Amino acid sequence: MVNSNRFAKMRRWFRESFALVREWWGTMSGALSIPFAFLALFNVASQRLMFAALAYASLWASVIAQARRISELQKPVPSPNVTVHVGRDLLDVAADFDGLIPAKWVRGRIQNIGDRGVERCRLKLLNVEGETLPPEASRVQNGFLQWQGGIRDSMRLNPGEHWIFDIGTRRPAEYSHLRLCAYFVTGGPLIDCNLEAPGSYTLTLGIYGDNIQSTEHTVRIRIGEHPEDIEFPS
Repeated sequence: MVNSNRFAKMRRWFRESFALVREWWGTMSGALSIPFAFLALFNVASQRLMFAALAYASLWASVIAQARRISELQKPVPSPNVTVHVGRDLLDVAADFDGLIPAKWVRGRIQNIGDRGVERCRLKLLNVEGETLPPEASRVQNGFLQWQGGIRDSMRLNPGEHWIFDIGTRRPAEYSHLRLCAYFVTGGPLIDCNLEAPGSYTLTLGIYGDNIQSTEHTVRIRIGEHPEDIEFPS
């Protein structure tokens, strides 16, 4: 085992050394050799001296090229960076998801503040907590949140771009429930869960993307007796 590892290291060393020598010789026979060939026509110096000067200059050109490559590799790699916000400024009135009855939509915003796009961005409702949590809360846990407009699929989030996602709805009636909604199959139906009012609840959202590390975001919601009483305590 030791011998095979040593052989692999030696083979890699020879391969890298050969690549450097090949690049050095390539530089010597490239554009850099033109001025030396021109000087040789006028017998400015001996052929041996000209060849040594060409080799020396080519070696320095190779070293500078390698240094530039290392510098490029050390530069920060462009990466996406997402932020999530849920608040009263995103409350919206529109038809409920299962009928024409107007309802107050509780929504969030995810934004890419990085310099690279997020591939297949999606959000999940990982967990729901609260003192008066109904048994059917488990129906929506680990379900995906749809995008505003009813889009139930992963999306690309370009740099500087934001998307609005739906969390739930509340109809205009005293003591109306906050209806959380999620889906489990792309393009599939929404599954809902009714949170009683008044009450305080904590939602844990999961943020996912093919080229980002998954993270969690906590949202606290307090709903009062009146349908307009929806708060997001910090």
